[in-house]
Amino acid sequence: MTTKRKDAEMNDPVNRRKNERIYLGKTEVISADLRYNKTETSVLNVRIKDLSEGGLGFLVKRPELPVIKEDKYLLLENITGSRDLHFLKSSKLIVRWLLDIDGLNHISFGCEFIDLETSKRKKLKDYVSTRMVISSWSVYSDDQTIG
Repeated sequence: MTTKRKDAEMNDPVNRRKNERIYLGKTEVISADLRYNKTETSVLNVRIKDLSEGGLGFLVKRPELPVIKEDKYLLLENITGSRDLHFLKSSKLIVRWLLDIDGLNHISFGCEFIDLETSKRKKLKDYVSTRMVISSWSVYSDDQTIG
């Protein structure tokens, strides 16, 4: 592979991903309560937009946004909307990127799990894989057959 091709792939967000991820649509709401540090009393409720073994993306409404910058550590205190993800409670995250576009009501964040236990990482990988299989089934309508 040439250097140009490697560079192009590293700049392409799809090819740069290490882990498979699922994207949550408008109808599926999975939320998380995030704390900025252990001594902070307030919690930020966010809507998760994507999830992978390596991390998650979330949206925050602009008026509700505290100062969150890249490399900021967060604690995932609680997760709602899917009982299958309760094991992520108390997981540590680090903000890797944010997308703040003037005129939009939300700011988008990408976070990486920090020191996620091997058992939790495996559960998350299995969850994502299962969801990907289920969503691939939805490409067939009721009147089509497989085979």
